[in-house]
Parts: sequence; structure tokens; C-alpha cells
Amino acid sequence: MEDWIVLTIIHEKLVPPIQSTLASYKPDSSTESCTAASPAIEILRSMLRHSFVFFYRLNKHENVDTSVQTLGCQLMKHLLDHLMLVMEATKDERLLSTGVECRKWLVAFSPQALAGPESLRFSNSLYIYRSLHHAMRIFEN
Repeated sequence: MEDWIVLTIIHEKLVPPIQSTLASYKPDSSTESCTAASPAIEILRSMLRHSFVFFYRLNKHENVDTSVQTLGCQLMKHLLDHLMLVMEATKDERLLSTGVECRKWLVAFSPQALAGPESLRFSNSLYIYRSLHHAMRIFEN
């Protein structure tokens, strides 16, 4: 089985539960919500690292093909809003740090997704503001 097919299957199986877990995050409820969000974001970070590095190596560090951009746009569409809301609500330093790394991977490999406001609930200027706000919160701790 080709690596691309395996990667596609992994994404199909992991993205829906990650999306569901992040969507159900409630900062004021029991610690159960935070306990579920933390591993979901850790898994997302690992998945993003592996996926994008795989494609980058596959293309021998040259032009990253359109499948990477497509993958990045799909992940942004399904996960970025939820990730932003969790990061905005949490006070957990580790969760914030991991979330920032996830956003870094998403934006680095699919910046064109930010240009399409139809795929994101947050406007671009609000996204930038919130990103800076999250970074400042990490440095304050």
C-alpha cells in the first residue's frame, strides 16, 4: 500500500474525532473536557508534523505539490476554528503551546486557506490578533 493511501486513511479516521473533541471543549465545565482536548491536540500536532514532512520529503524539498495544499486547506477548514476557540478559552500552558505549534504547521503549509474567508469563521485580521494574543499568553507564563 502506498504511503499516500495510508496517510489518507489515517486522516479520514482521525480528523472527525479530533474535530468532535475540540468542538465539545468547555473551559468552565469539569476537567473532563480539558482532559479530552489535550490529547486531541497532541494527536493533531503529531499528525500534522508527519503529514507535511512526508509530503515535503516526497517532493525532495522542492515545490510542494497541490495535494499538500489541498490537505492543509481541508484540515484548516475542519479544525482551525475549533482549535482557535479551545486556545482562546484555555488557561493550560501546555495546551496553548501545542495549539500554537499546530497552527504553525497549518499556516506554513496552507497559507492560501487564510486567503479564502469562506473556509474560516474568523476574519484574517481577527485570526492574526488572536494568534498574537495566544503567543503573548504563552510568554506571560
